[in-house]
Amino acid sequence: MGKNRLGRNIRRIICALCVLFMLVPVWVRYPQFFMQEVSAAQNGKVNGDLVNVRVGAGTSSDYLRGPDGKKIQLNTNHEVTILGGANASDGSLWYQISFYYGGATYTGYIHSEFINIINNVTYVEDADFESYLNAQGFPDSYKNALRNLHTQYPKWTFLADHLNYDWNVVLDNQSLVGRNLVEKNNISSWKSAEPGAYDYSSGTWYGFDGANWVAASRELVAYCLDPRNFLDSSSVFQFQKLAYDANIHTLTGVESVISNTFMAGTSISDDNGGTMTYAQAIFFSAQITGVSPYHLASRIIQEVGANGSSPSISGSVAGYEGLYNYYNQGAYAHDGRSAVTNGLIYAREKGWTSRFKAVAQGAEYIGKNYINIGQNTLYYEKFDFVGTPYTHQYMTNILAPSSEAANVAKGYTEEMRKNMALIFVIPVFNNMPADACQRPTGDGSPNNVLNALTVDGYNLTPTFSKFTYEYDIIVGKDVASINVAASTLDSSAKLEGAGNIGLVEGTNTIMIKVTAANGDVRNYTLRVYRGDTSTLPNINPPGTTPSVPNTPSGVTNYQIITNYSLDNTNGYITGIQPETSAADFLKGIKTSEGEAYVLNPDGTINAGIVATGNQILFVDKEGKEARRYTVIIYGDTDGDGKITSLDLLYIKRHILQVNTLSGAYLQAADADRKYDGVTSMDLLYLKRHILAVTTIQQ
Repeated sequence: MGKNRLGRNIRRIICALCVLFMLVPVWVRYPQFFMQEVSAAQNGKVNGDLVNVRVGAGTSSDYLRGPDGKKIQLNTNHEVTILGGANASDGSLWYQISFYYGGATYTGYIHSEFINIINNVTYVEDADFESYLNAQGFPDSYKNALRNLHTQYPKWTFLADHLNYDWNVVLDNQSLVGRNLVEKNNISSWKSAEPGAYDYSSGTWYGFDGANWVAASRELVAYCLDPRNFLDSSSVFQFQKLAYDANIHTLTGVESVISNTFMAGTSISDDNGGTMTYAQAIFFSAQITGVSPYHLASRIIQEVGANGSSPSISGSVAGYEGLYNYYNQGAYAHDGRSAVTNGLIYAREKGWTSRFKAVAQGAEYIGKNYINIGQNTLYYEKFDFVGTPYTHQYMTNILAPSSEAANVAKGYTEEMRKNMALIFVIPVFNNMPADACQRPTGDGSPNNVLNALTVDGYNLTPTFSKFTYEYDIIVGKDVASINVAASTLDSSAKLEGAGNIGLVEGTNTIMIKVTAANGDVRNYTLRVYRGDTSTLPNINPPGTTPSVPNTPSGVTNYQIITNYSLDNTNGYITGIQPETSAADFLKGIKTSEGEAYVLNPDGTINAGIVATGNQILFVDKEGKEARRYTVIIYGDTDGDGKITSLDLLYIKRHILQVNTLSGAYLQAADADRKYDGVTSMDLLYLKRHILAVTTIQQ
């Protein structure tokens, strides 16, 4: 009996274990049968923003982290090499990848949903397609990518849009601080280190449109602006025409775009006593407004997130209950209010008191103000060339076109792509670089400015400032060397060029090189003139230059003929355009006798750019001073002859009484020319000038 009981108990235990074994998911019991077969060393691209990388397959695995301990997150179009595949405990497929990030190569895992595999195709010479590419005028640097797309999808049409804009001019305008933004937690080379974007003293970035968004770097802008970086089967959708097309767009396609989001299979009121799914509401809105439903769906995902957790559509924000803004229209931080609050104020003005109204009427706004006036691709919604260029952007997020393109691409199955005659409008600029601009990858502190620069026994001209990069000193003929001392603001930066420097007679150029931790280099130039100082012009020493015209005894009929404006009461000269060289300025000056000189504020001759605070010295035929005027360039408050975001910062600090302006610089801050002191209107004038909306009149 004991043996039989023992046998029965053993059998029961075995059966129980079998049952438990059967309850374990099959991919856990037999992982060797469910490991995904992935060809070795396939190439791919990330199709989402801030995608986490894990040390193993599944969300239970820890984040992959960089040397600073921060988790590594990749963005749309980051190139990876797929090494293999593995299933997580829930059966989902994760790719094992290697990738370059922040100056090093890493290996980790990403969910397969966030990777687009780049299919290697063999292009067979197609004479008709080659003729077409030539007829369209596509540069050679575009052609290989277009050939690959044509091989995969021969029904697609690629239209070259030749924009009559110089590449460098466009890049300069798109790189203005605040025009394009990126999320703050990206690598440092993606974030601008220009004055007004980065606080060199604290080593932090200024927030734009909320603390989490900062100015994008010029290098990242160049990468995102260059169409050649996005000619693959997913990213190319940022060039697709965004008008509704009944032959292309389907309800099923919309459902595909919003799958795995808060909108999938979810119904809302149709404001007529019934309900409809989000997909139906979006598709209906597209038919009414003439906007692609795939674009509307991807825009919603971009603006409020795939999980729909944005307060903009919660309907429960205190004071704004029952209001919805699915496209975040009017949602940017200003007047002391958050972006969400301002977006809901906009929704209240529009009467968006239901989800359906917000979806449908917000779509109408996109169609009326963007798609139907020529900004009819994701690319052109971001980088606009309609009316006054650069100023009519739907979004400031520099990565929006590529990340939204990835969402739009999900609306097209591979079969749809092969059988649909999709049209893509691809920009071509004048004077583009020979090769596509590379995506910046460096990380670490961008701080490469000097904290101090001195020369033993001598004063620099002008006085040292960390954002002034050229200095002059004059030494006697008997001085064989000088001792240059310098220090960096950031201890991680590398300094070269200081120390005891030997001098030759004449002009010596000394370069002080500062290399930031991320590899960015900034050069400071020190020009040292060694020679007989008795031959230098006799001009007033620094600090004694008069602010009103000086007419010495004996100079009575001295005449100045110029197109500039001379204020003989206050001693100012105005009407000079920013960034005018001293040589060009002097070409517009005629006198009855003698010469004219442009002097720096310290009295040395200025051979560079004419700037606020400069002195224009007129001498008679005997070399004696006849007249002197102080330069005012409205908007140039820092005295570099240019109007930049740094001038904007100077005016802000003056208004806030942090650092007050005086003299010529205070006069230059009166950008609206109303002579009513420095006000917020001057701040607005300067901002609109920097953004190329209007120009400050000189």
